[in-house]
Amino acid sequence: LEKYPTSEGATRVQQRLSGLITASRAPRDEIRMESDASRSGLDTFGSFSQYYRNDRATSDGIGTVTVASQLISFIDTTSIARTLNYDHQFRLISDHTYNFEADEDASEFRFVEMYYDLNLKKSGSSGRIGRQRLPIGGLLRRSDGLSAGYQINPDMRINLLGGYPVDYDNKTSINSNKTFYGITFETGIFFEHWEMNLFYFDQTYDGFDDGTSIGTEVRYNDKTTSIFGMIDYDTFYNEINTVQLNANLLFDHGFSAYLNAFMRKTPFMSIENALIGRPEQSIEELQQNLNIEQIYQLALDRTADSENITVGGSKLLSEKFRVSADITLSRMGSTTASGGVPATPEKGTDFLISAQLVGNNLLMDRDTGILGIRYYNTDYADTLSFIGNTRFYITREWRINPRLQFDIREISDGRSQNKLRALLRTDYWIRNFARFDFEVGYDDITDDSNNATLGTNYLYFTLGYRLDF
Repeated sequence: LEKYPTSEGATRVQQRLSGLITASRAPRDEIRMESDASRSGLDTFGSFSQYYRNDRATSDGIGTVTVASQLISFIDTTSIARTLNYDHQFRLISDHTYNFEADEDASEFRFVEMYYDLNLKKSGSSGRIGRQRLPIGGLLRRSDGLSAGYQINPDMRINLLGGYPVDYDNKTSINSNKTFYGITFETGIFFEHWEMNLFYFDQTYDGFDDGTSIGTEVRYNDKTTSIFGMIDYDTFYNEINTVQLNANLLFDHGFSAYLNAFMRKTPFMSIENALIGRPEQSIEELQQNLNIEQIYQLALDRTADSENITVGGSKLLSEKFRVSADITLSRMGSTTASGGVPATPEKGTDFLISAQLVGNNLLMDRDTGILGIRYYNTDYADTLSFIGNTRFYITREWRINPRLQFDIREISDGRSQNKLRALLRTDYWIRNFARFDFEVGYDDITDDSNNATLGTNYLYFTLGYRLDF
């Protein structure tokens, strides 16, 4: 997603990622106010990592070119100062990318999160200022602003939020042309297994109304069932922004099943969608040619519906073996022609079918072996993949992960492509303090088109380390 944010598969991958994050997220702890305020002290912990990545491509008749050569640095640190009545927390997550091949703008720095949080121990109320994640479902939303929470009682909490939404390309500056305020209401666990969150958000863009979202999140958890559901409805545009459902079920005899469904507007409903395909760079420029009603209609016309659903399950065959399979269906809707911008047709339904056999402790203690097959059908191509993957420990601290994958692709324009990928990853831990990683991969690709064959290969490696403190 970072490398190819505007590619054809970016939306599908983002939706799948959001579903996985929500599905794997542990349920919230029961809301409670701390009665013992005797703890005090200062704790600082986190991690720092750096990775160098180099990609080189060699094509018949062209030669070898360096596709990427970059150093990525990442820091995640948290400091908590505890006093008799308060907890003070400072959180910083940032990354820096240096592109050695770039002629301009080689260095890119980004604040992912950076905030100060004050928590009142006895009451459970809190306040936070800075770049922070918005507490709304599985959506990866962040804002620059303020949030404050008041603990009504051990089972109820109300939060007020306001500030500036953070766009994908917003690195270190504040996106002041967008503002929002909102309110969320959280419950603790009720009826033994349920939790709920109600929310309201209002946003403006350059002073114009830009959506009013209302919605709810509901969670259910017991020993065998975990369900998360969310709906976000925009009362300004009278459109559903997002519907999300994630379910994980455990049955007898080692069988489990899961469902991830994600339906949303793409891109999210906003007045700035009216600029898509237009020469104007701002809503203010667009107003010189269109009235506000026409601008809002352009925004609606540029916004498509997308759906993504995954259904799967796994079965424990024995102490060593487990089999799993799933199917994913995804679709991108059409947009309407208007304002000199042509329509985009609806894309056919893409589907991905995969199955794998997983074995553990096959040749040595704690090893893992995976044999998989995957079929991916899109408007662009049909792809059949065979995958072999294994992971084992050389010593207690040293792990090796070889992987092989062979793809057979039939492209809709008549071309065919075969790709063999060989990958080796290894990591080494030193006393749970430092980890060293190395990854090297080789792709060999053969394209057949009009009785002509073109060969391309990629050689890439990543070398880095991570320090925990």
